[in-house]
Amino acid sequence: MQQVILILFGWVLGVFSSIILENQKRKQAKEDYKESLFTELDLVYPRIVSTYYAIIKEMGQLNKENLEWMHNIISKKNSKSLGTIDEAIIKILKCKDKEIKLLNKKLQDTRTLSLKKFNLSFLQENISSFSLLDKEFRFDAINIRTNINYLNDSIDKVDFFYKTTFVPDISENNYNVAYMNIKNYYINIKDLCKRTSEMIVNI
Repeated sequence: MQQVILILFGWVLGVFSSIILENQKRKQAKEDYKESLFTELDLVYPRIVSTYYAIIKEMGQLNKENLEWMHNIISKKNSKSLGTIDEAIIKILKCKDKEIKLLNKKLQDTRTLSLKKFNLSFLQENISSFSLLDKEFRFDAINIRTNINYLNDSIDKVDFFYKTTFVPDISENNYNVAYMNIKNYYINIKDLCKRTSEMIVNI
């Protein structure tokens, strides 16, 4: 009887040990996944903020409201690669409104930006590991990924309409339509950069 109890106890102990070990492995996998995800977001975040800055300069929207937002978002999530931009922003914010308006004047109304798409390869390639994350974190990560996809799509559209302006014998009307589409997608990119930056800072 005692031997049977010992065998049963050993079996129960083995089951619980397996459960504990499996939970530890899952917890470690979750921490490793989150750490890798944070690393990727830390890398893409400065590029998103820099793109926002380039867009508002291109659109002639350098103003205290946009610049103060940039300064605040940079101060919330420090990044060495944004140091130079933040220094420039601080200097501009010390200027008077009239002086800031002069910075928005362009010599000609042409598209000059060369925008690069954003890559979240780890997040895309490890989507199956989303189940490791808690519900709220998973929701935030999905929203960031969705916004990045929208950003990349808008950047593709800007590139398409920019190339359209070089079509031989393009009519003035079609040129103006293409350029108007570029400006509209600039607005999309600006808004998406702002929302996505805030998501990354608050995740």
